[in-house]
Amino acid sequence: MPQPPHVLAPHELIDPDHLAAYQAYKRNSSGELRDVDLQLLVDVLWFHWFQSNFMELEDTHIDAYLKILPKRQRAFPTVYGPRINILDSQFYSWLCNYWDRKMGNGSDRPRTGWSLQKQNWSDEDLTVVRGQLPLGNLPWHNVDSVMIPCNLGRTHWALASIDLTAGNIYLFDSYRQEVPFSHRKMQLACLRYFVPSMLHAVNFHNHREGRSDVLKDY
Repeated sequence: MPQPPHVLAPHELIDPDHLAAYQAYKRNSSGELRDVDLQLLVDVLWFHWFQSNFMELEDTHIDAYLKILPKRQRAFPTVYGPRINILDSQFYSWLCNYWDRKMGNGSDRPRTGWSLQKQNWSDEDLTVVRGQLPLGNLPWHNVDSVMIPCNLGRTHWALASIDLTAGNIYLFDSYRQEVPFSHRKMQLACLRYFVPSMLHAVNFHNHREGRSDVLKDY
């Protein structure tokens, strides 16, 4: 009997025909390009790089994988939950670059006199928080968590999770050595200060139904 569509079965094997076609492509590709669902055509080296244990993944590798997760979320809502936003790698990179321009490179706190209420955001700056991007991104007042891939120092990938209900930011990092807290504060400064400011700009708390204020100024 087939399983109901809401049941996730991660133990199921990959379709053998699809797997054989993929392996043949990797062995015999003669410059054929493939669409990885990012409006981006890639060659076979992209896939070899993706599966290598010795190469740093590029943003397109991260984004291609993370684009699968919203599709699974829609297919298996009882497993993944409907109130989660999964962003691409560009959000953190853009926010960090903007932070460096406004506050100075390497700063872990705003400049003297800066206020989250007075930060001037353009409509374009707020498209992510308002849920105006394609690919199923929801307005943040309609979700509980936001997952953000972070390229730390452009050398190492980690995942930030913003809990909009509890008002916390968590960082999931596979780096095996201890990282000083002062360094973590610097890495997350753009999220700690700019995200509450962006939420203020879109009247997040007024739209949030039955929820307490979250992510207040630090």
